[in-house]
Amino acid sequence: DFTNDLTGFQQVLDQLQADGGGDNPEAMNEALHEAVHALNWRGSGATRLMVLLADAHPHLNYGGP
Repeated sequence: DFTNDLTGFQQVLDQLQADGGGDNPEAMNEALHEAVHALNWRGSGATRLMVLLADAHPHLNYGGP
């Protein structure tokens, strides 16, 4: 979920490592759906900003969210 703890956030980022690849396409629609509906966004007055990065094109023909 979201955090104001920048040090903790940096520690999590430092542990991430990219590997694999070649497993196209990506589940971008599912990622966006989860981010919008499953995370605890602040109240209605907050500005919401999302950056989604992927290494391949999205799924376009499935019955997901």
